[in-house]
Amino acid sequence: MGYFAQVVLDDIDITEFAIEGSVTTRLNRVGQATVKVHMTDAYASFGTMYPGPGSYLKIYFYGDNLGSTPVLWHHGRVINCETTADENVGYTVFNSYDPLELWQYRPVRNPPGSDPGNFAKPNIIQSLVYAPAIVEGMMDGSELNTIPQDSEGPLRLQRGFVAQGSTPMTADPSDWPMTMMELANLLISSGKLDVVITPIEFDVDGNYGAIDLYNGDYGQDLTGSVTLSYGMGDRNVRALRWNEDMTQMCNKLWYFLGPKCDEEHWRANVQGDDPAFNPDGVVLGPWNSSTAYAVNEVVTHTVDTINLHFICKVLHVSSGTTEPGVGGAWNSVWDLWFVPPGGRLTGPCGSASSTNNPIGVRSCQSRETYDVRMDIKIFDAAGDDTDCSDAVVIGHELYRINWQIEQYLRAVPITLIHVTPIRDFGIGLFTIGDLITVEASPDVKGGFSGAQRVYEYTIDWDEDSVPAIGELQVSSDNEGV
Repeated sequence: MGYFAQVVLDDIDITEFAIEGSVTTRLNRVGQATVKVHMTDAYASFGTMYPGPGSYLKIYFYGDNLGSTPVLWHHGRVINCETTADENVGYTVFNSYDPLELWQYRPVRNPPGSDPGNFAKPNIIQSLVYAPAIVEGMMDGSELNTIPQDSEGPLRLQRGFVAQGSTPMTADPSDWPMTMMELANLLISSGKLDVVITPIEFDVDGNYGAIDLYNGDYGQDLTGSVTLSYGMGDRNVRALRWNEDMTQMCNKLWYFLGPKCDEEHWRANVQGDDPAFNPDGVVLGPWNSSTAYAVNEVVTHTVDTINLHFICKVLHVSSGTTEPGVGGAWNSVWDLWFVPPGGRLTGPCGSASSTNNPIGVRSCQSRETYDVRMDIKIFDAAGDDTDCSDAVVIGHELYRINWQIEQYLRAVPITLIHVTPIRDFGIGLFTIGDLITVEASPDVKGGFSGAQRVYEYTIDWDEDSVPAIGELQVSSDNEGV
């Protein structure tokens, strides 16, 4: 039977003169679609109401394993269109994006409650703590405060699943105002957030997408059921790209967090010697009040139903005010303990164990192999400040998590493998976020086999071919081959 596309523009079916098109589905980024139509046929259907920017495009697929009922694959607003014509024929190309595109135009605001609508310096991260809740809160701030003074209105996304959260994202960015897209990308880069947009038919509130928020763990493990094979097995890969690149390598990464206190100092920094990355912490067990704790002692404590590890950085006798993650002064004596994977460089590279400190060992070995490659990043758009005293404690767990991920990935040359399935490979057998198996024969640099997480894929068609999956954008070394 094969696969077929159905194209609907402003509620008019234009499938018969939509000569080619594509739909790109993305994890954590804006999905898009493109359709090319015959200009004269389109004008015959729409007349003077010819669609343009602001129109709505829907694309469905059906056939084979999808069944005979069309499945909505994209629903978005037309952002731009271009009409070209010569002496013989004319075409119009419509480019459409899902509702996530609105986030680049919306400032992050506090939600209803304390200081609603504040976008100059919102406290949304400190108050909501966990990535999915922060995103839900900034959506509330954009939609539910008083309009137009403190809010912008509908985001056209129906609310769905919101994960409870797994890791505190405490931070005090000085880069306010930020757009919703900028803050979402910051949270996504921590690996503790996945934003999933699913197209829907218009609901009673005018929404045309649904949003679900996960703890960076969206998708299914399909490695046992979905395998893409190049030169072996089912031979269901028609093209392969294997990219190995060290142009973005860094094995000495420093973050400076503003505002800047003077010409040489910032309020906080994150680098390999951060106490939170210390692999030599001594785990004692659960935290107790009225107990003396020494530097480098580690306790466990439950915060918001989540069991966390904290490492002592100042000798003290515990009390309610220093209760880890809860007391008003807890971060003056404790740090969240991010071990493993750590990050501190210790001794000769060969002498350190990678069990608790894989990032530190990896960075050290990278320096020996590739020489030192340093990158300094400054997160500061707030100008200068005069208060750099030790008493001012800045929570920056979000930046610590981001540092660990970035340092681990950039310490070695990145490896990316892209595959394009054969044209009749089943549409809908996997989706974004899923883990699939990718393998190649020994003819490809000795061959490989491993899991890849799908971040993006495109389904396209033209006058001479039915819809088919194009090249997959998949994960790099940390999750793949």
